[in-house]
Amino acid sequence: MVRADVRVPPRPDPPVADADKLTAWLTEHVCCKERRPERVREQFLEHCRDERIEPPAASRAGRIIGSAMRQAEQTLTLRVSARIPPEAAARMAALIAGASDDPGQGDGQEARRSSPSSRLTPATTGRNTEARNSCTPSTVNHQPHDVSGR
Repeated sequence: MVRADVRVPPRPDPPVADADKLTAWLTEHVCCKERRPERVREQFLEHCRDERIEPPAASRAGRIIGSAMRQAEQTLTLRVSARIPPEAAARMAALIAGASDDPGQGDGQEARRSSPSSRLTPATTGRNTEARNSCTPSTVNHQPHDVSGR
């Protein structure tokens, strides 16, 4: 038998259900704390080794990691937007509506305006510490406020 005759069959990617489980694990345990793709990939491969799961091909692993990172980002966005009081959301929408996309265009009042964070009351800045420290999507129980004014 010649070496060319020995072929390694391509390894199959994990079934969709396994990929979904890996994505959920990454979202809950890694991506909520780590935003660097290379570190997420390291944790992903370590988890596969610990669970004795054959890691998927690099392209499939990249899609799983990308999906987990997007889900973690959406969860974070929902958590943050749920904490914005309606009054602050209305003020932000007014600031956005009055802003220009052209950096050279301004109304000349930027220096006189106080920063939006200085307008928040102390009661709105320290609430809900428990939810802030949790990574799970189940801690998000509010719908985000629409700050776009639409």
